[in-house]
Amino acid sequence: MAFGIERLAVAVKHLTTQVTDISSALRDGFAETRNLVSEAITHTRTDLGTRIDDTRRINEANSRDVATVRRELAELHALIEGWRADSAEARSVQPAEPELFDNSPHAGENQPHHDLLAQAAGVANAELVCHRDTWAFLTERASQGEHFRMPVDITHTDSGTVQVELSGRSLIAISDALWQVTQTPGTPPGTHHLAAQAYNRIHGSLADSNTSQVGNVIRIVIDDRRPSEASSDGSRQRKLSPATDS
Repeated sequence: MAFGIERLAVAVKHLTTQVTDISSALRDGFAETRNLVSEAITHTRTDLGTRIDDTRRINEANSRDVATVRRELAELHALIEGWRADSAEARSVQPAEPELFDNSPHAGENQPHHDLLAQAAGVANAELVCHRDTWAFLTERASQGEHFRMPVDITHTDSGTVQVELSGRSLIAISDALWQVTQTPGTPPGTHHLAAQAYNRIHGSLADSNTSQVGNVIRIVIDDRRPSEASSDGSRQRKLSPATDS
């Protein structure tokens, strides 16, 4: 009997030990599980917060881009409306008659270009005095028109000036070519002033002359030297044919 109780006590003790070990294992397992769950929740929160911050930054950047595009569209719309207004104003303005240019004493007379051509058309003979380089510029421009004819009488001086006998038709060609140069956008300043100066000298000479007198020769001088300097060329003149002119 005693032997059976001892065996039962040993079995109970062994069972108690097993229960204790199982309980300890369960506690440890619960603790580890709780730590793992807590760590997972912490990582999830951190990752979620990072994603939320990234999304917020992307949205803010998109909002700035949208605002920039809207501002640029508004500026483009204003620019287009300005172009439309300028175009409408330009269409409503009638073109003014061409005027003389500011680098001549006659620039303020407001003489229309077609009136100058009409005066030149009535000229039988005109005498042009200028430097040979200026004459080369005039012929380069005027030769493109239908009315220019190379003069036969061209007198050269040792100082580089030329005296050319022009017909009214060639005078028309030169005047019209010079006017076209000054009216062309983008003409270099030097070319513009050279053409304008010559054009105004032609205008001034026609305005100052009395073309109603038969045999009256109009003299056009493109030379701002003092009279004494210019007149000294007269003793050194030599006449050349157009074929030898360069």
